[in-house]
Amino acid sequence: MKALLMKYIYAVPALFIAVIFLQSLFFKFTQSPETVYIFEQKLNPWALSLGLPNLFAPNGLFSAYAIGTLELVSSVLILIGLFAPKAPWALGIGALITIGLMTGAIFFHLFT
Repeated sequence: MKALLMKYIYAVPALFIAVIFLQSLFFKFTQSPETVYIFEQKLNPWALSLGLPNLFAPNGLFSAYAIGTLELVSSVLILIGLFAPKAPWALGIGALITIGLMTGAIFFHLFT
């Protein structure tokens, strides 16, 4: 029993992360007021002050659409890694993308 529990203990937080990312896609892809405020009124002026215009604009490199797409890819890879026994690599790649996304989110929440 303990061996079975230890084998799948990582599945709970991985599934939680995938679900959180998937539920946030609605806001990123529908231009919700919260997302527009964060990306266009907070992050984009901050990037402009550093000499990087339109970095977070709707057509920018790190737009809400780009971040949402990375969250979708990460979630799908995590779910594939959890439920497809022949693709454990997918969980690792999804986890690496998630680490990058969350590192960026923490950075921007602290410094903007």
